[in-house]
Amino acid sequence: EQAIARASVDSPSVTTGDADLASIEVALNRLLRQMQEAKLQQMRFVNDASHELRTPIAVIQGYVNMLDRWGKDDPDVLAESIASLKAESEHMQELVEQLLFLARGDAGRTVLRRAHTNLAALVGEVCEESQMIDTEHTYRLAFDAALASDPRCDAPVDVALVKQALRVIVQNAAKYSDAGTTVTFGIAPDAGADKIDISVEDEGIGMNQESAAHAFERFYRADNARDAGTQGSGLGLAIAKWIVDSHGGVIGVTSVEGVGSRFTIRLPR
Repeated sequence: EQAIARASVDSPSVTTGDADLASIEVALNRLLRQMQEAKLQQMRFVNDASHELRTPIAVIQGYVNMLDRWGKDDPDVLAESIASLKAESEHMQELVEQLLFLARGDAGRTVLRRAHTNLAALVGEVCEESQMIDTEHTYRLAFDAALASDPRCDAPVDVALVKQALRVIVQNAAKYSDAGTTVTFGIAPDAGADKIDISVEDEGIGMNQESAAHAFERFYRADNARDAGTQGSGLGLAIAKWIVDSHGGVIGVTSVEGVGSRFTIRLPR
């Protein structure tokens, strides 16, 4: 009891000096470190979320004030303000929805509805949808269409969530690639023992190795992505990683700055 009382929030370590209690100390200290890390992660998450929400709120307030002063009589100010308010409110809505998704996932409230699904067919659907939505880029399948009926591509997945993860990657590929470039989808049904690989490759701005190592962290955005001036929260890839992790899979990225990126999702069959 005295050893526990001496432990502080900043230094959660219990030491009794009793050899008979050494194994209990190890287990207890491991638990305390896990609790401290969970607390720090929660604090970082709240701080980052507050920071990300502060920007669109400030922009909205600025345009509302401008409308109040000059927008009633100036049509140009009115039109500019309305367009910016719509864009910022949509950005904030997307950010809040992403935050809620991750919060529900962290709390264990997101239930996977698995069904045996052909992943090649699923990838084909995402490719077709992407081409319909975005006509500025070319989307192509780099695998034999026969795989859409090949049982080696079958896996028990939550179709909606896996599609969501792929759409996040595809949207990033389009956002950070010039018009006219190609986004390529691949699938490898024999990637490993009972593993299936899905890949999405772009010809965009790419990332350096340091940025690639942090790509799936919450709120992280590479420097060149910020410099490109594109809007984003830095939560999309974190959501994709959560979805893949929840399926018992692995997600990774290989990227070269100025050349492009290839994201790979490996799922168990």
